[in-house]
Amino acid sequence: MIGLPGSSRSDWIELFNNTNDDIDLGDFHLSDDVDFKKHWKFPEGTVINANDYLIVWADRDIDEEGLHTDFKLSKSAGELFLMHSDLTIVDAMNYEEQTTNVGYARVPNGTGNFVMQQTTFGSTNEIVGTENISELNSIKLTPNPVNDLLKIETSFSSPFEYRILTDSGVEIFSGKSVLSTYEIPTAELVNGVYFIEVRNREMRLINKFIKIE
Repeated sequence: MIGLPGSSRSDWIELFNNTNDDIDLGDFHLSDDVDFKKHWKFPEGTVINANDYLIVWADRDIDEEGLHTDFKLSKSAGELFLMHSDLTIVDAMNYEEQTTNVGYARVPNGTGNFVMQQTTFGSTNEIVGTENISELNSIKLTPNPVNDLLKIETSFSSPFEYRILTDSGVEIFSGKSVLSTYEIPTAELVNGVYFIEVRNREMRLINKFIKIE
């Protein structure tokens, strides 16, 4: 989840470790600019425990106690990347203009598409009732992992653009579609992690897929 400008707290980013192992974040970075991938580095010794949450304040108060980035999140719209030191994108998202006391969260917790909901600071995203959730248009990718043909399903009802990015943020190809369901050939892609970005006039979304033989 990310808590954004206009909320009762400063900008903040919540990471969730959905594995059964502690993860050392000493080789990871957060960035709000894909062209400046190593914007802010986690301090050495930073660990996110198994099945636990970690809060990072995006407020430029780098001398304050706790984890504070040297950038703030944009109130109007922006992007956010979790990056390994080898420039592999671990996770990424785009967000639009923000609403007071509303954050973006993955639902189901830590694995699903991003939705807008009331903030659940340091706890599961699924405790919020559906009356408090405004769902974003989702991107369903099947199969994932994929071999030669990726099926993309959205709830967009108007023409939209899409593009495929490598895990280092390099665009491979792009296109347009007027159909909510369409297919992209992936046989020529090398094995690895990729991101697909879909956008129309109102919204920009991103999801991840894995290419295998």
